[in-house]
Amino acid sequence: MTNPPAPVRIRFRPWLLAAVAVLWTVILLGFLFRFAELPSLTAYLGRLWRGPLVQLQIRAVWMGFHLVGLGLCSFLLARRLGVSATDLGLSFSALRNERNRIVWITCGCLPIVCALSFLPAFQRAYPMFRSSESGVFVTLLWLGIYALYLFSIELYFRGFLLALLSPLGGGFAVGIAMIPYVLTHRFGPEIVGSVPVGILLGIWRQRCGSIIPGLLTHLLIATEIELCGLWQLHR
Repeated sequence: MTNPPAPVRIRFRPWLLAAVAVLWTVILLGFLFRFAELPSLTAYLGRLWRGPLVQLQIRAVWMGFHLVGLGLCSFLLARRLGVSATDLGLSFSALRNERNRIVWITCGCLPIVCALSFLPAFQRAYPMFRSSESGVFVTLLWLGIYALYLFSIELYFRGFLLALLSPLGGGFAVGIAMIPYVLTHRFGPEIVGSVPVGILLGIWRQRCGSIIPGLLTHLLIATEIELCGLWQLHR
């Protein structure tokens, strides 16, 4: 691991930052759960939209809600509170020291994901994108949409929340930020797995001072899961 990052430079009292983080999380997740859940969007927009790639368009809207809410709005709120982009973990400097760890974790997870893909529970949940719209181009578009969704997730839960909660909560901020992260999962095994994943990614972000290594690892493993799901679907 690299050296621990410098403390977040803040203009407001730690308790106020923590209060803003909790209140904004409740408001934002309440809105996303109410209006931006993928099944709800599919049921609503599926009645309005017709034509090719409609399922991909629905997922693009789903990603857009999360990217604007978890990503853009939270970034602007943090900047308004005096939290810099570096304090949010938007720094690529840690990649040089973390690239080997990213490769080892990603390669180590691949045989585990392949083995799990034979389980009926896995096949019921993955791939996340199931549609008559198929082909390499469509799959790449979906993976691009999914990558932006995961970026919004990492920026919020490992960037925004940890930056605002750490001045008051210290190391406990990782466990606190993990709770709403777990709530964003619906599939049983995902819920169980999101607990250690949320903690480990949070610790990694705190120690290296960046969300980028964890984001890339999260994205690569999620891609492995999705591709194994597609393989099982067409096998």
